[in-house]
Amino acid sequence: EDVFAPWKRAALLTSGATGILCVGLLWLAWMLRRELRRRYRAERVLSELAATDALTGLANRRILDERLRQEWDRAQRSTEPLTLLMIDVDHFKAFNDQHGHPAGDRCLQAVAAVLKTTAGRAGDSVARYGGEEFAVIVSGSALSGVLALAERLREAVEALPLPEGSISISVGVGYLHPPAL
Repeated sequence: EDVFAPWKRAALLTSGATGILCVGLLWLAWMLRRELRRRYRAERVLSELAATDALTGLANRRILDERLRQEWDRAQRSTEPLTLLMIDVDHFKAFNDQHGHPAGDRCLQAVAAVLKTTAGRAGDSVARYGGEEFAVIVSGSALSGVLALAERLREAVEALPLPEGSISISVGVGYLHPPAL
């Protein structure tokens, strides 16, 4: 007993210190996990905010550029046509000056909603390009189908029931059938 007494005391102290360190490490690991989850959620929210136009809820210009690059690469691989519709709200500055900025914001939100629902195929991308400009990426459609879509968009916007009056849009169509790589 006398020979093992110092060893038992040292073993108990070492075991106690090791146990306390293990509990401390587990607590720190749990705290780190919690902080990493909070950071991941915050980054996801920031990523969504950075990709979305705050007024219209559509993709913003940065996302449009990325999707256009992706769709172009895909179109080259598949040799399917790619179309970019550029849409401008006609005389928007005059509308905004006459009816005020809140009415102009409601107008842009209404136009965005119409564009999103009318050009809502799974592969289509609708984005706000600038102030009153929008863009729609359409992949894999024949020119006749794209022209019909442009006309449907124009008619749907003109049919919007805005309290301030009617608005119209101009639609430019860029259609390209890429060569095979």
